[in-house]
Amino acid sequence: MPEGLNRCSLQVRYEISRVALECSIPINELSAPSPIPDEYGEMWSWLQRICQRRGKSPPERSNAKAWELANGQFENVALTGDLSFNTSKRNLSSTNDDPIFLFRLNPLKVESSCRLFRRFGSDRFIVISLPVMSSLPTRWKVDRNAFRESILNWLVKGRHKFLGREWKAFYLKYSKRKGDSSTTNKWLIYFFAIDGCDFHEGTKPPAKGEPVGKHSRMELGEMLEWFMPFTPNQGKPCCKAFARLQLAVSQTRSTLVFRPEEIIRVPDILGDTAAGSTERKVMNDGCSRISRPAARAIAEMLCISGATPSAFQGRIAGAKGLWMVDPSEDPSPTVDNRGFWIEITDSQLKFEGHSIDLYQPDNDRVTIEINSWSQPLKAASLNFQLIPILECQGVPRDVIKKRLEEDLKSRISGLMESLEDPVAFRKWNHDANGSANERLRNQGVQFLGGLPASETEQINWFLESGFDPGTCAFLRNLAWKLAMGYCDRLKKKMHIGVGQSTYAFCLADPLGVLEEGEVHFGFSTTFRDPGSSFEDTMLHGIDVLVARLPAALPSDVQKVRAVFKPELRLLKDVIVFSTKGSTPLADKLSGGDYDGDRVWVCWDPEFVRDFENAPVPEQKPLQQRLEYYGISQDKLRLADLPKDLDERTTQFIYRGFQAELGEGMLGICTQFHEKFCYRDNSINTPGAVDLAILLGLLVDSAKQGYVFSEDSWICFRRKISPQVPLKPAYQENDESIQTDHIIDHLVFQVAKPTVDNVLTEFNARFPEQNTRDGDLVRLWREEKESSKQDKKLQRVLSRLEEDIRGIGDFWAIYPRSSNFTDRVSRAYTKFNDIMPMDIDHPLVRRWSEDANRSPVSHWRLLRASAIIGKYTKVAWWVAGRELGQLKAMASGGFHMVVTPIHASYKPDSNYVRKANIGRLTGVDVEVESVMGDEWEGEFESVFEYGDWPDEVCEAREPFW
Repeated sequence: MPEGLNRCSLQVRYEISRVALECSIPINELSAPSPIPDEYGEMWSWLQRICQRRGKSPPERSNAKAWELANGQFENVALTGDLSFNTSKRNLSSTNDDPIFLFRLNPLKVESSCRLFRRFGSDRFIVISLPVMSSLPTRWKVDRNAFRESILNWLVKGRHKFLGREWKAFYLKYSKRKGDSSTTNKWLIYFFAIDGCDFHEGTKPPAKGEPVGKHSRMELGEMLEWFMPFTPNQGKPCCKAFARLQLAVSQTRSTLVFRPEEIIRVPDILGDTAAGSTERKVMNDGCSRISRPAARAIAEMLCISGATPSAFQGRIAGAKGLWMVDPSEDPSPTVDNRGFWIEITDSQLKFEGHSIDLYQPDNDRVTIEINSWSQPLKAASLNFQLIPILECQGVPRDVIKKRLEEDLKSRISGLMESLEDPVAFRKWNHDANGSANERLRNQGVQFLGGLPASETEQINWFLESGFDPGTCAFLRNLAWKLAMGYCDRLKKKMHIGVGQSTYAFCLADPLGVLEEGEVHFGFSTTFRDPGSSFEDTMLHGIDVLVARLPAALPSDVQKVRAVFKPELRLLKDVIVFSTKGSTPLADKLSGGDYDGDRVWVCWDPEFVRDFENAPVPEQKPLQQRLEYYGISQDKLRLADLPKDLDERTTQFIYRGFQAELGEGMLGICTQFHEKFCYRDNSINTPGAVDLAILLGLLVDSAKQGYVFSEDSWICFRRKISPQVPLKPAYQENDESIQTDHIIDHLVFQVAKPTVDNVLTEFNARFPEQNTRDGDLVRLWREEKESSKQDKKLQRVLSRLEEDIRGIGDFWAIYPRSSNFTDRVSRAYTKFNDIMPMDIDHPLVRRWSEDANRSPVSHWRLLRASAIIGKYTKVAWWVAGRELGQLKAMASGGFHMVVTPIHASYKPDSNYVRKANIGRLTGVDVEVESVMGDEWEGEFESVFEYGDWPDEVCEAREPFW
């Protein structure tokens, strides 16, 4: 970092470095202007000019809100970057010394914070992605172990210098972008700034709230010691202690600070001794109570309107889990009048905290940090994994088939009907592809050139501007792509809507009023099933099914009795399990617990009536199980590490990274299990059960220090199946090899014909068309007509046509194999550089003066109207905003709204339904305000719940 840039603020250094990396400009050649522009727009214009002089397109601008926050204390501002393999042809040879990775910095963005970021400042942390090694270039696959060790040494033992600071890696986690095929799976590496050009010697640990440019130097070990003290935890295994760092970096919302006397340690509830065993299992693993006043205070700090949630999932000190609002009538065990207290059980405490917090606490360690809470429940879907278990345990195939047929017809007919009405289509798109989280992250709708960046928001934008899929080819193609993707998801995921089912947090009965095999389940609002007559606020005196994902064993779905207990009436929108017996019900459901697991609850009589419980398979002691599968275990403890703080920290982090980046066999074993069960058309054979138990061990392999090598897997696999089973027909999408397996039957006999008919109907109702939209080209035609008697104006418009032809030529010759974002950004920049010809004409002079004063100036609208008549494809990407304005103005009535307000909008179910009735009948229908109506008839698609790191049925990719 040049000395001149070292004197700049961190956010300025970050942006300049980001542009230098993106545009391959040596940072030494980027000398900051003097004085540095205070306003972000001015600084960005300066950077753009530098890029343009070099024929480069600047990267995406940082989020405006993030830049504003970075000028303060960097609160909730995320520094992120990406490493990618250097796959240049020159680098693929084995003789050059080019870097293995290419590095880029991402735009500043606003994200939820975590404990470490809040305590030491977000600017002291950067998260950099590392690609999974399945994309490793061939030259480095020759000696995988050596390559792996070199990457580990470089990441963990190196001191990484960039942005004028010195960084050290301390944590990593696997990240799978769910539901987005445009992004790849990756590892996220967390770095901490230990020193820098603007650091100084200060107190240890540093005071909270240090100014961004005046941080105290701090070694990595000192930062980790603040979070998890070494001495009281030195008996813990290194792998498990490393996994606990996840509590420090998980995104949460900081809420209530508890006083030491308000934090109460309580013992776990223990079950009965099982026959033939001396062990007593913990019956409330992961959950405990919190006082009602504290829960209300937390709800207010989270801006939760309405009733106080019954449960909060969070972290405090060294504990994590689920805290339920105290349902008892006993007086609060507090020492003052505010009534705040929280219990922490032994099973919730993941590591011992600092003894000083008992009398002089650090507020950041005794604050309860919330990442989710119970909410009003809505109808859910039957997950793909549960279907074979339900059939195995007695649910008739015809029941499942019938529900799939009904659900497919309902969902797809909803899509087709909505396409006839832009208002209904806007609502359908919101329900099927909600974008609220994306809008929150970007503080509005993020644009790429002239259109929103995401296809979901593009559809919203076209509809909100007044376009219709029947007349707009671009919107029609988006709708077709949406329909194709939606139908494909329905076929692949096989999520069947079940109106009398939902997903809810499970809790352990704190009062001991439920008998073994009983559950308590109440709702905060009336739960309605639109497909039946069910409408109630509780379940009582009926059998229900409960399951937790992932599910592989027949016993992973259990039938229990729902009874309403008045003593538990305050616990709503959660399901309460009994604490009686020898085995907790959550443990029977694929080894779950109560620290935040959500379970599928179904009370539909057609599913429940014929279901028969399967016994939980008896399992050998843990050590015997590990030996049976060929799993070894790393048992190194923190106490076994060197005494020197720096050496101890480096070895601790190295062992953690080594365990996480090891040979990840979970995905391979999961896929084999699915093929194995498919081949035998059974999930209950001895081999299938053995595989399911193995999967349960591998889920937490890194945390437990389990090492399951490829050789061990091959050895075990040969015991149960000498030949590798073929992929199921439903995975291959090949009807010719289908079997009598229930998933084959549902995919090929039910889903595929229905979906094919819908896509055929779509093409019939919305044929491809290339007609020009008269509303968009009208302005250009009018100006051309009026210029016939004005030679100067003709010259100006002719020049505009030439400039637009240049945009069309650029778009046509730009390599299609190149980055699309770069293609759009370059075309968008070139288009916006088109200005009126410099000529002495009063109208043209006004066009020039107003061109950049407003996004809807006459020149900008004219420019857009001109290009849409010539180059339709590129026109939307460079002039989408203006084209939307032209369409809205032609509609006869439109409403302008500022970005923050627009970002908060969502379609109102009641209005859309009544408006649709009015459209079909021609009768005006008054819209009523119906609280809770948005829950009715909506289905929740749940891909995963529980502790699995990735989408159900898939596991993280191994480092290789």
